[in-house]
Amino acid sequence: MTMVPEYTINGSFGEVRDESGNWLSNAQEVTYRIITNRQELSMSGTRRMGYKATSVAGEGTLRQFKVTSDFLLKVSELMRSDRQPQFVGQLMVKLDDPDGLGIERVLLTGVKFWEINGGWRVGELVEEEIPFTFTGIRPIDRISGDMNTPLDRYTPLA
Repeated sequence: MTMVPEYTINGSFGEVRDESGNWLSNAQEVTYRIITNRQELSMSGTRRMGYKATSVAGEGTLRQFKVTSDFLLKVSELMRSDRQPQFVGQLMVKLDDPDGLGIERVLLTGVKFWEINGGWRVGELVEEEIPFTFTGIRPIDRISGDMNTPLDRYTPLA
């Protein structure tokens, strides 16, 4: 058996929600990654290097169409006041496709936005690309199933 192509996830049905649960419908792309920092270890009796995990970090990017100034205000808090604390929130990232084997939802916590771009260009839509870091991740839903099992809803014609 081979993989059923319809199970491949299309990002068009993805969502990202902010710390208040508001759907950021202007989001065009969200990426995140977990980086495990490590230390190389030279080991006796072998040429192979060993590795010891030393710390872990989370980072990502949110790319969206500019519709409001909400993210400008969140990111610029530190610049506007020496006493203002930096914004810390969360993002719920959802990956969904009606043809897929389910949905994946991941809650990123301790989210801090570090940079925002401004400006515009005549004749072009304005987009924001906002890098962020996060300190926690909690899988809520996961996609699972047999990618080789044919779809039930596609029955052969008689």
